Amino acid sequence: MNSNPSTASTIKLNEASLSRLPGNVPIPKYDRRQITNGIVHIGVGGFHKSHQALYLDDYFHQHPGSDWGICGVGLLDYDYDRRMRNALLSQDCLYTLVERSPKSDRARIIGSITRYLFAPWGGNNQPETQRW
Repeated sequence: MNSNPSTASTIKLNEASLSRLPGNVPIPKYDRRQITNGIVHIGVGGFHKSHQALYLDDYFHQHPGSDWGICGVGLLDYDYDRRMRNALLSQDCLYTLVERSPKSDRARIIGSITRYLFAPWGGNNQPETQRW
C-alpha cells in the first residue's frame, strides 16, 4: 500500500485538533453540536463504525443539523467496551476510518457518533465528557 501518512508527528484526535490535521484528511465539515441523537447503537464496533456511521457522516455533509446522530452504548463491563469507551470519550467520539484499496489508503475522520454511554457507570455516573 502507498500514501501512508507520516508518523513522525502525531496529533491527538479530538474536536479542537481537527484544524491541525493535514489537508488531505477529510474531516467533518458540519457542526456536530447541531446534530441531535436519533439513533442508539448498542455495541459499537468496527463493522458499525465502517458502515452505518460512515453512511451517516456522508449524509450529514449533505444535510447539516440532522436528527439522526448516533449515541453509542456499551453494555458490558469487559475489556472491549471499556476500551471503546476510553477511545471514543477521549476523542470527542471522533475516530479515523481508513479506506484501503490496491491503489492507496485514504484516512478520513468520522463525526456521526456524537455521544457514547457506558451502561456499567449508570445513568447519573456518566462523566461530563460523554457529549462534547
